[in-house]
Amino acid sequence: MNILVCVGASEPSYTSSKSFIRALKRAGYDVRTCGAYYKYDRERTEQVDFELEDKCFPELYTYEEVLKSTKDFKADIILQIEPHFYLCGEKPKDIKSYYWILDPHRGGYAYRNLAKQGDFNALFMSQTYFSDSYLEFAKKIYFFPQAVDIDRIKYDENIKAECDIAFIGETGIADRCMRYDKRDADNYEYTNLINDNYILDSEIYKDYAERAKLLMLLSRGFDVRIYKKNFNTDYSKIIQKGKIAFHRSLFKDITLRNFESLALKRALVCDYVPNLEKLMINYKHCLMYKAFGFNTELENFKLDYEQAKEAVDILLKDDKMRNDIAENAYQHVMKYHTFDNRVKEMMSVITG
Repeated sequence: MNILVCVGASEPSYTSSKSFIRALKRAGYDVRTCGAYYKYDRERTEQVDFELEDKCFPELYTYEEVLKSTKDFKADIILQIEPHFYLCGEKPKDIKSYYWILDPHRGGYAYRNLAKQGDFNALFMSQTYFSDSYLEFAKKIYFFPQAVDIDRIKYDENIKAECDIAFIGETGIADRCMRYDKRDADNYEYTNLINDNYILDSEIYKDYAERAKLLMLLSRGFDVRIYKKNFNTDYSKIIQKGKIAFHRSLFKDITLRNFESLALKRALVCDYVPNLEKLMINYKHCLMYKAFGFNTELENFKLDYEQAKEAVDILLKDDKMRNDIAENAYQHVMKYHTFDNRVKEMMSVITG
């Protein structure tokens, strides 16, 4: 079976699209990729098999354009993975096409309108918060969450915890304002504190502000390292520097962190989001706290903070519970939630 994957060509190797492509190839499928490089890209660290013209965002390509550019490869299936690539126009009758929407919560109704133009056989959605708005035109919608890239995420039993929580990820405006004033034994930059003076409250970065404020207060009660965001670093090693892993979602999303922390044998404290209970069991694979959705003025902040603080405190004080959860979670995620699992799940839909 020949699979043509339409993807943002300049996306780095740690993105879900590139992880999924590697898993497709491991499964033995004949896979080719096509996409455009942005004109402002200085380096092309990742390559596609068929390069398309850069039309700038949003990049709308007709089926005719794509198939003409890839005529040397007879595709049986076309898989579009956003962002930055959108199929439109009349679809050939002998080809099935599918759209994996990783972040519908970020693109909102813009993604909905773009998905409508592709006439896909089915949509796969990592987040279901906006899925009802797709029902009007989608032939079928499948919940298709993120997963673990076994090529990139590596548990190392020789790495010992150096702090309570090691966090690396988006904190919005705070991420650009923070002074990373410390370095660990591996020379990775981090800080122990997000200062009150940093501008955290913004309508645009509301969820980032909430995450940053939460980390700030946790750092006052626990040994928390907030690492400078750079996913090209040894992400696996950094997460394992903490006794536990911590997560606060953005826009009620289920992200890579939900799975990667488990694959690194670090007990995860995370906020509950819709459908998470379908993927992991509270108090067996992680500890979930309730995020009440405090606003940019942070009026309800204590509700979120007290729940998160209590969950962190429970795991740090109970070594057996923390280790049992970490081991249960590791076995669970490696059995059910790798990108290799996702390939099998998607292909069972496509061929079923």
